[in-house]
Amino acid sequence: MSAKGLTSLAVLAPILSGLAIAWSGLAQCAALPQASEPRPKGAIAQASKRAKSTAPKSAAPRWVELRSQNFVVVSDSTVAAAAPVVQNFELARAVFRNLFPNAQVNPGRAFVIYAFRDGRGFADHQPAELEPSLQRSGYFRREEDKHLIALRLDLAEPFRSVVHEYSHLLVALNYPHAPQWLNEAIAEFVTAAQLAGGKLRLGLPVPHLLRALREHDWLPLAEIVKASRNADFFKEEKKAERFRAESWILLHYLELGQPRTDTVRGQQGQLASRLPHYLKLFERGEDPAEAWRHGLALDLDALGPILQEYSFS
Repeated sequence: MSAKGLTSLAVLAPILSGLAIAWSGLAQCAALPQASEPRPKGAIAQASKRAKSTAPKSAAPRWVELRSQNFVVVSDSTVAAAAPVVQNFELARAVFRNLFPNAQVNPGRAFVIYAFRDGRGFADHQPAELEPSLQRSGYFRREEDKHLIALRLDLAEPFRSVVHEYSHLLVALNYPHAPQWLNEAIAEFVTAAQLAGGKLRLGLPVPHLLRALREHDWLPLAEIVKASRNADFFKEEKKAERFRAESWILLHYLELGQPRTDTVRGQQGQLASRLPHYLKLFERGEDPAEAWRHGLALDLDALGPILQEYSFS
């Protein structure tokens, strides 16, 4: 599947205003590096104190702080290494607003992101109760006065898992009863977006999801769109991966694909523009099957083969 959705930054200038502010802020940080000498706070600070008690004074890191309109990044690395953190989170926020122009993207608490140079710094400062599965990449915590995110800069995809969770937060903020398929699909769609050469690139292929679609039998779409968090799909990792993959390709098609027939498209206008209405039906407590019928009016039996062909295009 080829990349789609190449969009000019000029078109999205209002949406990406936070990103512009981020880069102007970086210029100030670069001119006055480490001027404020920020230090970790909260749960990170408690872990930091434990680490400092056994570390030599010469090993104490120097911290830099970068601020955009919406995020604060604190790092024990350089300004240049930490700058993409600001960019990626502002980009995720902008992409979500692009999907849902009327969405609320300010959850009422500050976002503080700790970007650690490597696994050693991350391990020294992580909370003791952190799940072992999260100790290798990053984590997302909701504290009383802020949302706290921690990640490692030395990984191949340092932002993926935490931006994914940030996307779930934005969905919950606006559509707390969103169907599970769309919640997962939005997170994957937002996480895959990239900014390159002055262009916002949406709908880029996600290799592991494409492999799941191309190498395994598909789950029935009717089961996908009505699945809850407790569905059997999530009890087996391979099925869970297929669920995420089909959910992602379905949203990809609704946002960027070209409807092939009136049977699939229905008579309700552009598919992507119907998503907010579809989500509102869930907030009213409508049954998933009825919400699909009233919100998107798609024939799932006809849509299945089209999505399979689309995944190979």
